[in-house]
Amino acid sequence: MPYTTAFNKLFKEMKKEYLGEDVPKKYVKKYGTMYNKKDVLQFAIATAKKKRIPIDKPKEKKGVFFK
Repeated sequence: MPYTTAFNKLFKEMKKEYLGEDVPKKYVKKYGTMYNKKDVLQFAIATAKKKRIPIDKPKEKKGVFFK
């Protein structure tokens, strides 16, 4: 799934900050004891939705276009 540049920037920053860090006690059931890459991606998607940052690039239309 191709992501937008704004989302990639957010994900890169969050990965640097949270990857391998301990999870707060109230989120241990959902994420486990340490954040891994998959958890950080889910966290970044949730944050992007909250901040209204577009996540997916729009799909390009393929085919013949007529004038």
